[in-house]
Amino acid sequence: MTTLSWPDSVPCVVHSKFWIAPDQFLAVGSAGGDVYAAPRNDGTKWRADLTITRHWGPAVAPFDAFLVSLQSADVLVPDARQVTRGSLAGSPAIVGGAAGGNQVTLSGFTPNAVNVLMAGDRIQTSVGRMHMVLADCTASVDGVVVATVAPALRVNATVGTLVANGCTLLMRCLSGWGNPTTAPLVTTWNLSFVERF
Repeated sequence: MTTLSWPDSVPCVVHSKFWIAPDQFLAVGSAGGDVYAAPRNDGTKWRADLTITRHWGPAVAPFDAFLVSLQSADVLVPDARQVTRGSLAGSPAIVGGAAGGNQVTLSGFTPNAVNVLMAGDRIQTSVGRMHMVLADCTASVDGVVVATVAPALRVNATVGTLVANGCTLLMRCLSGWGNPTTAPLVTTWNLSFVERF
């Protein structure tokens, strides 16, 4: 499937929500016919809801075309509300992280620096793979940190410079690619996304 980049000229994002949730399906019990939600084997995924609004103008039509293309393509969605609270002191880099695990090993931090990453910070472990740091991190005397993250890594972490600002997520659009326009020519899109494996 084709992967698109999020367009630079996006109309105004007025609401943005990113969260991690179990991937579930509805199942029917064999005894009483009760319906219940059961987790899938592939664990948890990022989800996102974006509300984008714009008065009619030159940027609306190209964005409409972009949304229509999402019906047959994945997209790298930026987490626009992301603000890293950790100091990132030093020159941090990813040196390890195995698929299926929930730990990422980083080096290059200033030795003994406190709160180089903080709970809730996002880091990118490979293109389109963003993870949330679950606890505050202090660098070792060698400048190493082993960060616990969620969701679990889908693929091995890519060795290289740490990306902790401007992270993107490989996602597919579940709904919202229509163009509801109301007077006076205000267009609002309510988009829902789920992480793509």
